[in-house]
Amino acid sequence: MTELIALRATAVTVAMALLHVNSVPQNLGASGNKWPYRFILSDHSDMAALDFDPTRSSLALQAAAGAPLHIPWSSSPIRLGTGFDSAAIGSSEGPWKSSYPFSVPPHVPQLLCEIDESIASYKDGLSASAGSTSEHLSASLAVTVGCDFLSASVTGDYDKAVLENRNATRASRTSTVRSGRIIFNATPSLKHAAKATATGDAGLSEVRCQYGDYYLAGLCLGADAGASVSANNSQSSKFEQKKITATVSAFLWSRSVTHTSASQEFEASMDLEFSGYATLNGQKFHQRCGLGSTNPMKSPATALAATQRAADVQSMHAAAAEYMQKVANLHKDVQVRMDALGLHHQKLLALEDCSKICQAGLVVQLVLVPFSLLRELVEISSTKKCLAGTTKITEMRMQ
Repeated sequence: MTELIALRATAVTVAMALLHVNSVPQNLGASGNKWPYRFILSDHSDMAALDFDPTRSSLALQAAAGAPLHIPWSSSPIRLGTGFDSAAIGSSEGPWKSSYPFSVPPHVPQLLCEIDESIASYKDGLSASAGSTSEHLSASLAVTVGCDFLSASVTGDYDKAVLENRNATRASRTSTVRSGRIIFNATPSLKHAAKATATGDAGLSEVRCQYGDYYLAGLCLGADAGASVSANNSQSSKFEQKKITATVSAFLWSRSVTHTSASQEFEASMDLEFSGYATLNGQKFHQRCGLGSTNPMKSPATALAATQRAADVQSMHAAAAEYMQKVANLHKDVQVRMDALGLHHQKLLALEDCSKICQAGLVVQLVLVPFSLLRELVEISSTKKCLAGTTKITEMRMQ
């Protein structure tokens, strides 16, 4: 029982470290502490199922409706204006197009950095579950043989009781910071090759084939961080007893012999698991360690094993403190990273700046806009329709 109490104390220590290593900053700004955007991403394979569920959103349904798309992003370099084919999300080649559709020089500042007041949200979670099962079995058996002057009997009793208890606790903390966005300062112009493709016989279908049906119109700046620890412990006890009594009687003489055997087992074990992530530095951490078992047959209580468990718990505790520090200071770290890159409100940037901003871990979301909303393509499409209508009217008059 002393070892079990020690196991529980260790789990509580790690969980408390996760929740109380650092307090959440209070000065979140006048904007509040909520970020309103939530997106569920999926490919075209689940489109049939989602057609009947208007409460869920997917890239496939949004693309089919011609709505702007918001997708999460990491530190991979990407530049504004890159084409995106929503129909190729699940393909091996990927949805991004290598052909660039716009006439935007990479070194000329034509991008606008919009940074208002940062919006930060913090969320704590704590959940617990418990369960127990019990089993009891009792059986008796009696056999008697003999005659008028001699008899023998055997009786047996069997009892078995099993009790299992399971408990799980999980604590988590997440942080989200949104600081602004980078967009085109003005709607970009299509390059000559893209215009020629649009005015051809295939029209927009050929534009989609070469450049996709969406283009990257904005980079959302910010970062996410989170950490969670879970503790699972189980206890089981088993009691088993057997009793056999043999009796022999002859005339006025009787003799009985009783044999009783009993066994009792008790086992308790505990596991700890910690996970953490920080998009600003592209870091992920996961560790799982068992704090041992009170059953010496399953977990020998050697000095080496005890030392290893202590080292694992210490490592997990240090990781929890590190990632909780990242969660608590995320808004400050984002601001420091933006200051280092010289990002401020209304600053003009060039296409070549997109790569270093992505590599700095500041891009958490991409905003994709359909090509069909571009003014140039709308004008080309309208002109082609007018010409087609005029040609048809002329042909009808000639007939």
